[in-house]
Amino acid sequence: MKPLSKAVAILLKKPQSHLSDAECPFVSPSRTGTALKEVRRTWARVLNEAGIEGFRLHDLRHTFASLAVSKGNSLPVIGALLGHTQTQTTARYAHLYDAPLLEAAEQVSQAITQRTRDAAPRRKPMPVRKAQRPAKVKLRTPKAKIR
Repeated sequence: MKPLSKAVAILLKKPQSHLSDAECPFVSPSRTGTALKEVRRTWARVLNEAGIEGFRLHDLRHTFASLAVSKGNSLPVIGALLGHTQTQTTARYAHLYDAPLLEAAEQVSQAITQRTRDAAPRRKPMPVRKAQRPAKVKLRTPKAKIR
């Protein structure tokens, strides 16, 4: 059994069906009280009632993995929660959101800036002469050989 958050545990304790707890041991039973074997029609009805288009049930797993990795959880931990045996599978699920990427870029930028300041010698800038001109460069073009 996979670990559940407190919020999910509380949600699962509430009766979710029209059947009483004593009659049905399933979290999401079919209308007859048996195990739900196919969720496509139920999922389509839920999306329709919520006014959501183009959202797959599988997208929930991707969202879970992406949120977990963006919060700093490792791929092996996320994979264990999703039931993956291969870290490569989890890597395909877990996509970083923009905020953690931006934060990481800022951290690296600050580290580079700090190290550059620490390593830079403290010298006076060289004076610039008024008459200084860019050096003239004469380009040589190879002559074509005539046969």
